[in-house]
Amino acid sequence: TGRVGTPFDYFLEDFVIARYDNPKTAGDARLAVKRFKHHCSELEGTTRKSVIGWLESETRARKTVSKSLSFLINYWEYLQDREVVSLDVHPFRKHKIPSKLKPSKKREPFNDEEVSLIIKALKAETDQQLFLLVHLAIYTGARISELAALTTEDLIECEGVVCLNITDSK
Repeated sequence: TGRVGTPFDYFLEDFVIARYDNPKTAGDARLAVKRFKHHCSELEGTTRKSVIGWLESETRARKTVSKSLSFLINYWEYLQDREVVSLDVHPFRKHKIPSKLKPSKKREPFNDEEVSLIIKALKAETDQQLFLLVHLAIYTGARISELAALTTEDLIECEGVVCLNITDSK
């Protein structure tokens, strides 16, 4: 392939299968490794300096970054256990998450044309449940995960109006 080093995420699926049973946790671990790969594409180039660079470029919440760092520590230890990387190198250990992370760009709402494009793309999909969830999200402003967790008991009536009762939300 012309590559010199091993892609950072080369052992990712083996790691996830070996360490995580919960699908959400497994997905979070995958995402952490793939996000870091944008800052350091090869295992051989992973150094404390590259980890510091990643931390300094982060715009997510400190708690989220800390969780990602924890997954990366576990991934590195998995690689060490399999003798893929040196036991003497610990690029993800003993880092302090900066108290002030890089400010994120202000999110702008979708305009009408963008919403129309999203709906058109969803119509082309065969997943009717996703289509309905996105429509509910558009009209309610709720997160997809919040809507997907709703049950029929969460339909309530307030002053003659049928409403969604979302109790566990951010």
